[in-house]
Formats: sequence, C-alpha cells, structure tokens
Amino acid sequence: MSENTKYDPHLKSKHNEKIFKIVNDVATPFFPFIGAITNTLKSLLKTFRNAKCNRKICSALIDRVKIVKVAVESLQREQPGNEVFFQKQASYEAWIRFTAVLKNIEKFAEQVTQLPTVRKTFHSGGESIKETFDKNIKEFEEVCHELQFVLAIYSHAQREMESEKIISDIKNLTQIMNKFKDEVMNNLIQISIYKNCLEQPRIEGNINDSHGIDPLNIKECNRFKDSIFKGNYFGTQVVYR
Repeated sequence: MSENTKYDPHLKSKHNEKIFKIVNDVATPFFPFIGAITNTLKSLLKTFRNAKCNRKICSALIDRVKIVKVAVESLQREQPGNEVFFQKQASYEAWIRFTAVLKNIEKFAEQVTQLPTVRKTFHSGGESIKETFDKNIKEFEEVCHELQFVLAIYSHAQREMESEKIISDIKNLTQIMNKFKDEVMNNLIQISIYKNCLEQPRIEGNINDSHGIDPLNIKECNRFKDSIFKGNYFGTQVVYR
C-alpha cells in the first residue's frame, strides 16, 4: 500500500452494499413469482385441512412445493452469486410458466379432495385422477429443471413411493364411490316403488272391512310403513292395514 493511500475500514462494506443493491434491482421482477410459491403452499395446506378424500394426493403435492420453497429461499440468500440467473430472459419466462403450473396444482388439489367435485370433474374415476396428477407433476418437474431446482425433481425411488400414496388414495376413493353408487341405486329403487304405488289404482282400508276382497288373493305382501301393508290384488296395487 502506498504512503498516500489511506485505509478505509468501511470501503469494503460499502462496496458489498452496492453490489447487493445492483443484484437486488435485477432480481426485483422475480419477487412476485417467488411469493407465489408461499401462497400456493398456504393454499395447499388449507385444502389439506379441509379435505374429505384423497388426503395423500394433496400431501404429495405439498411435499413437492415445500422442496421448491427451500430451493427458492436458498436462491434469495445467495443473490450476489446468482445475478446471471436473474439477468436471463429465459429464467423470467420459466418463472411465468412455473406460476401457471402452481395455479393448476392448487386447482387440482381443491377438486380432488372434495367428493362433489370428484364426481363432477373426474368422470373416469381413479384413472383420470392419476392421469391428471401425473400431468401436473410432469409440468412441475419440467419447469423445475429449467429453473435448476434439482431437489424438486424426484428420483425413481421417490416417484415409486409417491405413486404408492396416490394408488392407495384412489383405492379408498373407489370404495367410497362404489358405496355411494349402491346407495343411490337403492334410493332410486325405493323412489320407483313409491311412484308406482301413487300412479296405479289402489284400494285402501282395513283388510277386514274391504268387502269382496279375499285376503288369500293378495300377492306380494310387504310391510309399507308401520302397520300399513301393500300388495298386488289381481294386478291392482292395494294398500291396507
């Protein structure tokens, strides 16, 4: 150091602050995208708490987004070393696609965890649910690869474990849906019976007071309600006590 040069202890600190400000300015356009990950995670956690079915599927989506959140937090902490990443137009465009993928994942989680929307949206049942899950994950991993979020791209073993969770949920859902179909069918049968009773001519009253009706000729006798019975009297529906 020359005799004319004076050491400034704050010089290095000021230099670092200037560099950080420059990198921060470059990264600013990315901040809304980074915030989108936090918002998606909050949304998925809320969906999980309110889930009526397919909680394992929702949990698998949460695990994926959590990994990305860790990667993004690391990216934020190391901004001075990632200025090249933030300067690339391709990175900006990849983030735009990533936010769209996150929105699709949120929507899928909401649909697949409520029975009414499952019946309405996934007409092929478990098969279409698995296809939709795989499609969302494929798009998720593709954009993670572009953004260099390597941790978010599962190995074969991780995919196998994830797939087991999805299949388990789909099996449970199939059982629930089959039970629901059986209940619906039984209700339809009962409604049809009641409708026929209303539409067909009936003879009502006490069987002992019904002159001309021989109880032995009443076929298909069934209890209708409490002490009321219904049956078939020569093709005519009769209701009697």
